[in-house]
Amino acid sequence: MRRDSSETELCVVMLIRFGVENFLSFGDYQELSLVASAIKDNEASLIKSTAIRQRLLPVALVYGANASGKSNLLAALGFMRSSVMLSQRSASPTGGVPRRHFSLDPAKAKKPSRFDIDFILDNTRYHFGFTCDDSRFLSEWLYFYPSAKRQILYYRKNPTDIEFGRNLRGNPKVIQSLTRENSLFISAAAQNAHVLLTPIYEWFSGFEMAMEIDVNSLLVRTLFPDGVIDPRIISFLSGADTGVVGAEFSDEKKSKRVSKFEKGLIRLMKENFAEDEQSAKRIEKAFDEFPGNLRLGHQSTEGGAVYMDLDFESAGTRRLLQLLKKTYTCLEAGSLLIVDELDSSLHTQLAAQIVKIFNNSRLNSHGAQLVATTHDTNLLSDESLRRDEVWLVEKNRHGETALYPLTDINTRRSDNLEKGYLQGRYGAVPFSGSALSLMNEIGGE
Repeated sequence: MRRDSSETELCVVMLIRFGVENFLSFGDYQELSLVASAIKDNEASLIKSTAIRQRLLPVALVYGANASGKSNLLAALGFMRSSVMLSQRSASPTGGVPRRHFSLDPAKAKKPSRFDIDFILDNTRYHFGFTCDDSRFLSEWLYFYPSAKRQILYYRKNPTDIEFGRNLRGNPKVIQSLTRENSLFISAAAQNAHVLLTPIYEWFSGFEMAMEIDVNSLLVRTLFPDGVIDPRIISFLSGADTGVVGAEFSDEKKSKRVSKFEKGLIRLMKENFAEDEQSAKRIEKAFDEFPGNLRLGHQSTEGGAVYMDLDFESAGTRRLLQLLKKTYTCLEAGSLLIVDELDSSLHTQLAAQIVKIFNNSRLNSHGAQLVATTHDTNLLSDESLRRDEVWLVEKNRHGETALYPLTDINTRRSDNLEKGYLQGRYGAVPFSGSALSLMNEIGGE
């Protein structure tokens, strides 16, 4: 890896863009791009790869009113990911495709949903996508850029007809014969250990997702199945004034009652959270090896540490355990972290510190990326945040979500972005008037 004073170079995996159409609140095609614009804000944070001429953003924060579609954007990316990872292995042969079309327009039920993505893997750019209805995957494609010119790996013209490029070796026609109409070809290829396509599958399995769920003492075992916590997490918690100064796993044994309960819990977690065989094994390992319950140490009045079960900790501390574990994992791997409601249960300064980490080329030397939804407008005042790292969503009068970057609006680097956003200058807010006027409208005055 070669570094200069302004850029990180030679990223291993990287998201360039993602697009979605006719899914949940997305009616027309919408796109999230992590290609940096020409603005001069914090250029030192930008990431450069030999696979693409443009520089890429390490952060994308998505703002919008409640029910505007922020989480639906992440759900769309999650659906694409699960389709790649699970459609061949886990889907019922007669179960169709579990897509959720835009439901406010009856005509959309008969139209396909579209998902496509551009990303970098091992310094090569790929473009992958598919369309589907409720029953089948209607088309699917994968291209790559070994040079400036795009070349085809395969193109699925319809559920059963696939055209293969000359670069796709490994007897793909055999895999084609195994691919069901309601599964993706790439999913079938990975299940059959295709040498060229399995790394694409692994790119999807490799990024982390931190959704807004309560991290309790049982779920935390899946985060630390080996009973080891990164000391940087404890340092962060200590510096964040949580009172945490240490961590340990208790050596208590499981009772038969607890073991029986956990068997049922493991089954439910695998059904709802396991995206592939590897993640299912991690869940089993977290309970089978049982390093003990995680307890966090707090400074006592006598100078020592008093350890307490995780369930006694605040929701913010438990949420930080999840976010920090996934953050440091992504920083080391140079991978992607998807977070729904970054500010959930967190003080605004702690959310800002996570954003700063990704926007710091020294701390983020491998080009990791953060895509997160948030309501925290204080982050808009963070000097590390570029204006093209801010994305906005709002619904039109038909209930469709529109997604657009702040750079679509005329702003200056010196503008108070938080104030402008709260005043409704950029859209994507519930209302821009006063609470009194809102109440008058509700009351009919």
